[in-house]
Amino acid sequence: MINSEKEASGMAKLALDTATEALSVTVIDDADRVLGHTSLAAGKQHGERLVPVVAQLLEDCNVDCQAVDSLYVGVGPGSYTGVRIGVTLAKTWADSLGLALYQMSSLALLAAQASVPVGDYIIPLMDARRLSAYTALYQQTDQGLVAVTADCHADWQTWLSSEASQHLQAGAQVVMIGQHLAPFAEAFSQALPDVSLKTVEGWTAYPHTDKFQQVAHERVVEPALLEPVYGHLTLAEQEWLAKEGGASVDHAALIHYYS
Repeated sequence: MINSEKEASGMAKLALDTATEALSVTVIDDADRVLGHTSLAAGKQHGERLVPVVAQLLEDCNVDCQAVDSLYVGVGPGSYTGVRIGVTLAKTWADSLGLALYQMSSLALLAAQASVPVGDYIIPLMDARRLSAYTALYQQTDQGLVAVTADCHADWQTWLSSEASQHLQAGAQVVMIGQHLAPFAEAFSQALPDVSLKTVEGWTAYPHTDKFQQVAHERVVEPALLEPVYGHLTLAEQEWLAKEGGASVDHAALIHYYS
């Protein structure tokens, strides 16, 4: 889907996410008006399609590449390869031209696609197989979309008992959004029978960037050091911790270790 309006351009901001099979890019102007938005099913072709899609959208919006002064990128969790492609483009672009770079949660982008009343909860979910998922609990508040629990990769049954049950009281209204939700919804209803659950699937239920302004974002101080968020340790991180010890990964040292 491409939706764009040709307008004379000043400075612009560009948001992108490649954490799932959907490739999503949005351009807004310096008055925060959406100039154009593209979301398409890229499958496993993000690497081949991302740059041409970005270039075409900028052209459709009458925005010169040099007019982009801020980048916003979904850093995951999600597909290992997909997330890395988007993050690599954004950090390379920002680092080489000195642009402001902001990171945001791909799960938050997914949650933002669910329209719910203030007070209701949203569970964005990406199927990670074997009834495990990339997920979190969000709530719509007067101040906007708020993360109640941290993004993570988890066994679904464990997450329901250790996270969801701690925050969802009887009578709570929840929307679960994502793909292939049937087994997750069934387990949810069994674990939390007094919580009202609705599900949203289909094309809407991807982390589109058209609502990225509703999502919390964080300025990246050193764009070149930005890494995807996978929700759990990568094999390289596991190996580094096993060798070096400690409770957390020093990514600068990790990069040096594998260089």
